[in-house]
Amino acid sequence: MVSSGYYVIAFIVAALIVFNTIPIVKAAAIKYQYTDLPAERKVHRQPMVRLGGISIAAGTLLALFLVWSLGGLADFPPGVSSEVWAVVLGSFCFFLIGVTDDLVSLSPLTR
Repeated sequence: MVSSGYYVIAFIVAALIVFNTIPIVKAAAIKYQYTDLPAERKVHRQPMVRLGGISIAAGTLLALFLVWSLGGLADFPPGVSSEVWAVVLGSFCFFLIGVTDDLVSLSPLTR
């Protein structure tokens, strides 16, 4: 069983990274006009910044790598660690699709 201390470390690290990178990502998205403008078929009434997933992914991945480097994944039963990395790889692929969609507006079929 994984120590609950690792969960606390992961949460705190992820939260700090997300809260500190959101203003940076937001400023860059506004500067380079990666925003979603209001329209008749959209819910938001003001421009919304795209690319917010970058902050979330950075926080999640860095927290995971920190826990891994501290030996947090060593407590898993044999084989489970590779499953964790398979989920991370799959999630990273979806992250790349999301960022690409934010940058160039992919069609639903392409996504």
